[in-house]
Amino acid sequence: MGLTEKQRKAIESDNKKVLVSAGAGTGKTTVLVDKYLRFVLKNKFPVDRILSITFTEKAAQEMKERIFEKLLETGDFELIEKFNQSYIGTIHGFCSRILKEFALEAGIDPEFNVLIYPEIITEKIFDDVFNNAFTLDDKDIINLLFNNKLKNIKKSILDVYDKLRTAGLSPEDYLQSNSDTLNPTRSFTEFTEYISRFLQTWRGSSEAVKKYPKDFELISELSNDCKDILKKDLPEFEEISVLNEYISQITYQGKSDFKIDYQGLKRIFIQFKDEYYEYYSKTVYLPQYIKLLNLFSVSYEEEKARLSYLDFEDLQLKVLYLLRNKKNVLEILQNRFLGILVDELQDTNRLQMKIISYLITASTMEFYVGDIKQSIYGFRDADIGGFRKLHNDLAEVKGPKEPLHILDESFRTRAEIIEFINNLFTKIWEGAEELKYEKLEPAFKYGEKKSPSIEIIYTEDMSVNDSRLTEAAILSERIKEIVDNRELTIFDKKTKTARDVHYGDFAILLRSFTDFNIYENAL
Repeated sequence: MGLTEKQRKAIESDNKKVLVSAGAGTGKTTVLVDKYLRFVLKNKFPVDRILSITFTEKAAQEMKERIFEKLLETGDFELIEKFNQSYIGTIHGFCSRILKEFALEAGIDPEFNVLIYPEIITEKIFDDVFNNAFTLDDKDIINLLFNNKLKNIKKSILDVYDKLRTAGLSPEDYLQSNSDTLNPTRSFTEFTEYISRFLQTWRGSSEAVKKYPKDFELISELSNDCKDILKKDLPEFEEISVLNEYISQITYQGKSDFKIDYQGLKRIFIQFKDEYYEYYSKTVYLPQYIKLLNLFSVSYEEEKARLSYLDFEDLQLKVLYLLRNKKNVLEILQNRFLGILVDELQDTNRLQMKIISYLITASTMEFYVGDIKQSIYGFRDADIGGFRKLHNDLAEVKGPKEPLHILDESFRTRAEIIEFINNLFTKIWEGAEELKYEKLEPAFKYGEKKSPSIEIIYTEDMSVNDSRLTEAAILSERIKEIVDNRELTIFDKKTKTARDVHYGDFAILLRSFTDFNIYENAL
């Protein structure tokens, strides 16, 4: 299958800076591979002077394999041999390679190892930090340690430590700004509403009440005895313990519908309690958190240096240090790379984009690919603002050599599903500040099939629990029908042939794990 006209225009664009906004299934990997080959075969860039950044190692491997196959077709074995020196990989892989080359300038052991699992050393460090904290004779820190779960303190410190390094903020600035956004009110509301739904659902089931009288009575007592607490937007610190006295009596035994609903209440409360304690500790004990964070930071850095370890954030920070402070390194790397390709631009963070920006000169060819609709790594500090700004800036450039290219022809999805997605998300994106929703179009027409592509399970006049049970039952029965009746045929990538769908080909996406057991039991 050849290139579409839109793919071809993006690949053949000779603009210094190009952004390809590629919707799901529109062939972005094909575009990246062909653009790389164009750099090599038309622009005559040596393979070791092209930098290609992918989001995952898997994507990098796929890109390497596809490029290598194309290079084999050229018969240029000198070029093929040099391909081993190419720069195709993740930002962390690239940074690791640069640090190996400039270890002396970076002040690190050239034989360093990447610390893939930091918990290998952080557990011992936390033990030492907590033990040392008790010797400081700091009453506030001791109160923090005694009044909060150590596992929650550890998790918070690790989260903050990673984020402040990525953001380039001090512990004081980060924690102060972050504490203003913590608010467990929503999860408490979910907890109180769950209690009401539970009682409403099962009060009318005499059979369940007779079978599990103590369990039902426990939740009734919780609702009555704690009614003043449950009416609040957020409980006081001491009141959490009162609620916990009831919730702690819930066990995870039994798999009946009642028991699943009953156990769900405990899971929701635990989620709320963890959020509440994080909120409380970071607002009440903010100065103490900063002290512990600084103690951890010093010990962690010393231990990594002693063992010649660099974690993933170190790789990026130390390369950024080189680019900012070692002029000779900056000049070497800027002169080295004639072309730069970046995949999944929407999921890169500011630190990563800073590194890339230092490598760019007035003559560097830049080629970015991404899709703002597929940005899911906000929790890893992905900065969609960078994608949005570049998209809007390049959209202003009009003419035959437009630097912004929209790929909207999906090879992955049937026309009826695309139509449904477009109708749904056009409404969801109304008034969105990021960008206008870019509709998808089917790249080609699929063959006819027995079953519809979209089926909606709709329930009404039911409690939430009954609705979930009904949905799960209908869903499991429908999957069984599809398999038994051989309604769907799929293409098997392993065997390269078409075959009937198996149970293992189905994926069920849930908003949260709260009702997971209901669907699991139904299946």
